[in-house]
Amino acid sequence: MKKMKHERCKKSKKQKDAAQNPKMGEDFLTFLPSEIIINILSSRLPIRTTMSCTAVCKPWLDLLRTPEFVKSHISKSVPGLAVFLEGEYPKPYKVFEYVDELNNPKRRVPRWNMTLNFNLPIDKPPYSSVDGLLFLCTRGMMSREIFKSGIFRQEFIRWPRDLFICNPITREYIKLPCPLEFSSSKSKVHMDTFGFGVSRTTCQYKLVRVFHEWILNKRLVLAELVEPKFQVYNVGSGLWSGIACVGPFKYEGNAKGAFLSGNIHWLVRDMYGSSVWISCFDLETEIFSTFSPPPCRRDDREECLNVSTLRDCLCMCDNTAYDEIVIWLMRDYGDDKSWTKEFVIRKKDLDYNEGLMCPIKAFQNGDILMALEYSKPLTLYFSSKTKTFRHVDLFGLQSCFCIRTVSYAPSFLPLKTLAVDNVSSF
Repeated sequence: MKKMKHERCKKSKKQKDAAQNPKMGEDFLTFLPSEIIINILSSRLPIRTTMSCTAVCKPWLDLLRTPEFVKSHISKSVPGLAVFLEGEYPKPYKVFEYVDELNNPKRRVPRWNMTLNFNLPIDKPPYSSVDGLLFLCTRGMMSREIFKSGIFRQEFIRWPRDLFICNPITREYIKLPCPLEFSSSKSKVHMDTFGFGVSRTTCQYKLVRVFHEWILNKRLVLAELVEPKFQVYNVGSGLWSGIACVGPFKYEGNAKGAFLSGNIHWLVRDMYGSSVWISCFDLETEIFSTFSPPPCRRDDREECLNVSTLRDCLCMCDNTAYDEIVIWLMRDYGDDKSWTKEFVIRKKDLDYNEGLMCPIKAFQNGDILMALEYSKPLTLYFSSKTKTFRHVDLFGLQSCFCIRTVSYAPSFLPLKTLAVDNVSSF
């Protein structure tokens, strides 16, 4: 009894001291080592809560801007989704945070929390994402007359016009300069595709542009497809530079470069043959290499093959067959003998036979969240239990919108640390 009474007296004394000195609780965290605070804020809190910590006090704001915290948070950041709702105003961009792994048997779709929504000077979907940075690309339109089948006709050509990189968490964005070739003469037709990533050693963020040119002859009757050309933009340098090509491969404009392990990957086809390869660009050495893709069912439908990343592996989604979708993973990166058939999805009623399928998230129960890029982009959810696709309103948003989705892991990486001067806020 005496011991319990003594403890109550000690507790009462502590409460009395705290009441007399209200700053004692506020100052408590200042005595913690910065390593412990960084560990707590970078791995144990939801992203919205961590964002709120920037407004607590200036020391915390400065701490969340340090390279130590940014690096720690990036290494532990859990991928969610960046979503663009075409036609929704005034804030068409939204970031969602993953909540659970469908542990509730009554839940038919995963649960996500919307972390933030925002607007940008452009209204185009995100192209890709690396370390919490979104790359966005708008496209302009150019018209020209060409001679085909004995008659002149007008053809409309799309080419990139505005290039942006933004960080939704720090609410910063930059507009990148466009290469001069974007305003080329009317005698050439352009096809462009991009890749965005960061080099392994120097941690330099780079944007890679691949483009083909169709050059018409003097009579405008025949055209010659020119071998691809490549340009690299080092974020912060303000300059584009040309680089050498690895071989005569044809790149597709609707195929986006997939970033993994310091390299950007595209599926390509031999311009003078029928073989298919995966082109790999090393962002550190700026050298191209190739390796073999997994076997696909139909070689005449390469437009339905797509290279991406899934479960930290290089992924190839094969939608070339009319009866199934096959998802392959390269288990040992760089070893083309390590391709493994991870998922086989049977199609019903010939649904989703055209276009690029891109897996976004594979769940523990075998369900898959996927994006379909075709005439109208769709976000699809495949149930391993019912063996069917569902085009559902996963996010509690209006289903009339055209939804475009990319995998996104948030970060606090400030754009100003990338030696960039023209950083704007939104």
